[in-house]
Amino acid sequence: MQASLYRKVAYGILLAILLYLLYVVGSPARVVKEGGDLRTNPGGLLAQYRTEIGVTEAQIGKIDPASSTAKLATFGMRGIAISLLWHQVMEQQKRHEWNDVVAIANQIIFLEPHFITIWDFLGWTLAYNASAEFDDYRERYRWVIRGIDFLIAGVERNRKAPKLYGNAGWTISQKIGIADEVEQYRRLLRNDEDFGLRHGFPLPSDRDNWMLGRIWYHQGEQLVLDGVANLGNQSDFVYFANSRLNLFNYAKWKRKDGIFGDEAIRAWDNAIAEWREFGKMELGTAIPDDGTLRMTKKNVAKRAVMETTDIVRAEEKALLAELNEIAPDLKETLIIARWQQLGETAQGSLLPLLEQAYELTATYQPIEELQLVRKWLDANEPDWKARLTTERNALFPEDQAELRKIPTMFLDEEDRAALSKIDGEVAQAQQQSLEILRLIPRILAEEIQELDVPRDKKSRAREIVSELDGHKDRTRMSDLFRGILNYESRFKDVEIERTHTADGAHRLRYDARKAYYDGKLAESLGGWLDAMRKWDEVLDEFPDRATDGDFMREHIDIAEKFLIILDDSNKIFSDVSEDPVPLRRLMWFKVFREAGGAAEGSIALEYAKKAYEQALAETNEIKQRESLEKVEQYFLTVARHYEGINYREKFMEYAPFFDLRDQALEAAAYYIRTLEKQGKSLPEPLVLRSYIELMLAHDPAVAAANAILIDALPLLRDQKYGEAETALDGAVAAWQSILTKYPLIAHDPTNSAYGDVARLTAQYIEVMRALEKPIPEEFPLKMFVR
Repeated sequence: MQASLYRKVAYGILLAILLYLLYVVGSPARVVKEGGDLRTNPGGLLAQYRTEIGVTEAQIGKIDPASSTAKLATFGMRGIAISLLWHQVMEQQKRHEWNDVVAIANQIIFLEPHFITIWDFLGWTLAYNASAEFDDYRERYRWVIRGIDFLIAGVERNRKAPKLYGNAGWTISQKIGIADEVEQYRRLLRNDEDFGLRHGFPLPSDRDNWMLGRIWYHQGEQLVLDGVANLGNQSDFVYFANSRLNLFNYAKWKRKDGIFGDEAIRAWDNAIAEWREFGKMELGTAIPDDGTLRMTKKNVAKRAVMETTDIVRAEEKALLAELNEIAPDLKETLIIARWQQLGETAQGSLLPLLEQAYELTATYQPIEELQLVRKWLDANEPDWKARLTTERNALFPEDQAELRKIPTMFLDEEDRAALSKIDGEVAQAQQQSLEILRLIPRILAEEIQELDVPRDKKSRAREIVSELDGHKDRTRMSDLFRGILNYESRFKDVEIERTHTADGAHRLRYDARKAYYDGKLAESLGGWLDAMRKWDEVLDEFPDRATDGDFMREHIDIAEKFLIILDDSNKIFSDVSEDPVPLRRLMWFKVFREAGGAAEGSIALEYAKKAYEQALAETNEIKQRESLEKVEQYFLTVARHYEGINYREKFMEYAPFFDLRDQALEAAAYYIRTLEKQGKSLPEPLVLRSYIELMLAHDPAVAAANAILIDALPLLRDQKYGEAETALDGAVAAWQSILTKYPLIAHDPTNSAYGDVARLTAQYIEVMRALEKPIPEEFPLKMFVR
């Protein structure tokens, strides 16, 4: 009996201990009242851990209890369960079963809420992939918001995952801000009260996608700054740049939303102020203090990388100036001596760079050595260009020297390859010559040691070189990140955007666009034209931006919108204005940089015209026929070149560049005349045909020629044939000029211009018969006589 009692007491004590342990480990968190005040009891260890990692009671047990994954999870095989569910998610995504994707992904989350990949994956999938499946932009927007909601939920469950914060900020910023439906998305977001109530942004003014994105970016940044979490292999600088870049986009959209003046300019001021502060931030890089590049987070050194280049450039400039000051004339003397030691052939290889030495702009890095050489040549050898041209020509074999007289577009592949090989050899000789000319600071310091200068100056020269050598590693990472983030170009952009001239240009653009959507085409057309002229004023203030590719692509959009109105109005540019074409600088740069080079076509056209005249002067019939066949191919090649430019650049179709328009028409006219000389019919399709017809339909010369005929009709009715003859001679001369420009007219009876010329010819014959005069032997409209 006593043994039994002891056992019962032991069991009771053990049970009490177990109950106590169960309470300590598993008691839930709850609110308790003490002395009239409410306080939160954190509960047991499990409850405290769930609070720490962001798992609530409501999330426990939400996985399907009958599923195979639930059984696996129950028996401790949660990893296998998650893998099976992940495979199902992938399969459902392939079938575009988005609701099933969400359902299965939710099960993964209930099993492992800290599986960051599933939050990233599903947020992206819903916002980008699922939304693209719907035609109605409102339905697409709902799926975008569903993806954003999912990412925000992931952030709430994983408050120490800066990458997830960054993805939430990126998606709400970029998916709404740069989508094709950006205007509709931004409007829907501003009016989305449900989204605002869910996430604490009750006012429409709070719901700008760029500013909302900054909220999540900043929360992730704070985790990094506080040392709570790191970004792994992701660059701190790129991560921290995103929220600052949002300010630039926010400022840009201010004006797109119709907000101008001081408020818009302040937005740009705020953006550049934060960008400048960002450049001073001390963030982690993979560069230790010893300057070696070891890509490991264990060696992260925090430093203000972005501004390093500016600091180092200023230091280098001061040091180089100090070095040159020790012996002011030494550098030029050494460079000229090296130039004179170069062979004439090597000097000839530098001719193109020497010719550009004064013209090099900020777009290219000026070569100081060549600037000094050219200055010396201009002063001491006035005929240097002629001499070096002769030497440069000597670089090429005689057979290839003749090939170089032929435009590149007329050469076959074999000849082009041969010339390319020689050009490569010349470029190599040029590079070698430049290396000989270049005078690095170390060489300059060594030469200073041989001069009669104080010892302390010699010592200082060596110290300067040592300091300059130490600068190389300091700028390596800075230059990398500045290039990735276009760090310097942001300052240039804001310098323009904060001017009242640019503000006025944006306002004109906004008004023109609004007039278009209101159906006021004439007002819109004038508005776009005024906006283009205003941007020309901006480029007058900042001419270097005309050759900036990013600036060109962004603002050429104005010209393209203008052309849409021209198209809707059935007009071309010459109908609207004979003034210099606004934004011509940007369009021209685009043609040269992206459309294959307009200058090449001009050179080839002149070459083909000379070949045409030589062919006509050929007295041997067989040789003339062979020459005309070759010339025919020349003009066809040139015409196709201009057709290619017109095809790639819509503004070329509407002829804003009158010189290129005339060259294209001239190439086509010569091509047709060459076919006529050979007795050939025009091919179908004819190169540039639609372009010729468009230019012809809008050529004011046609209307002027027809006006002469209209004025002559009363004279014919009154039988005043002498006066009518004089008037019609003027019309014939006018149409002769038009036919020279558009020989296609004579080959196309369906064209209205053909009918105009035929009527004129008939009237002219009638007058000549009435006056009993013969048709002139050289009558220019003879082909229209029926």
